[in-house]
Amino acid sequence: MIDSMFPDFKAMYNAEPESATECQDLMGMSFRTYHFDGVVRVPSYIEWLMDTDMRETYEYHQQVLKLLQWHCKPNLWQLRTPVHMFALGAFVEVYPNARFLWSHRDPAKVLGSVCSLISCVRSWSSDYRDPDELGAEQLAWWVKGIGRAMDFRTKFGDDRFVDVSFADLQADPVKAVADSYERLCLEFSDAARAKVQEWADGHRASQRGTHTYELADFGLTEGQVREAFGDYLARYDATA
Repeated sequence: MIDSMFPDFKAMYNAEPESATECQDLMGMSFRTYHFDGVVRVPSYIEWLMDTDMRETYEYHQQVLKLLQWHCKPNLWQLRTPVHMFALGAFVEVYPNARFLWSHRDPAKVLGSVCSLISCVRSWSSDYRDPDELGAEQLAWWVKGIGRAMDFRTKFGDDRFVDVSFADLQADPVKAVADSYERLCLEFSDAARAKVQEWADGHRASQRGTHTYELADFGLTEGQVREAFGDYLARYDATA
């Protein structure tokens, strides 16, 4: 229905019945999730969310995952969403054995896409539109999120982190995943390798259409974004 009503959306966000999806929707069950901001603009809610204790949210998040796995064979939980960067301290209190795969990409190439996606989704529920305001808010919030994640790594060490560049993931997804498994001390079986290859073969760039956007549409420049993320870019390989 969404693809029919908003045909451009499928080029912005890939969602399939059996594909991985972001677990921040589970966080919404405790009413603490950045996902809400992607639907409607309520800046006072985000300001509150930035400083609230997220441990209770992750405890409920864990209960939901246990319920979903109740009658399934034991398996490794693989959680996916960048919003965990805002509260990694609370996350590891609930998931003390968690390890992190951090994919790096030039923020100047990411932020325009983020703003475009949010602008599209918000249009479903409101006719309010201020692109420059959206760009400024998203830049400020993600700089804070990246900063918090970097502070966490500085405090707790890099041992539980594996870094992978977006360029490597695009160039050879099977090798990038295999290398990441090795660094995470996980077995990458032949069956797993075949599954990753199958997924890569079936998800070529632009096959769902092309997501067109410009930073300038949201009042931002590449130089402005890269300067704001200067500490991050100086520390990690995020040139792609």
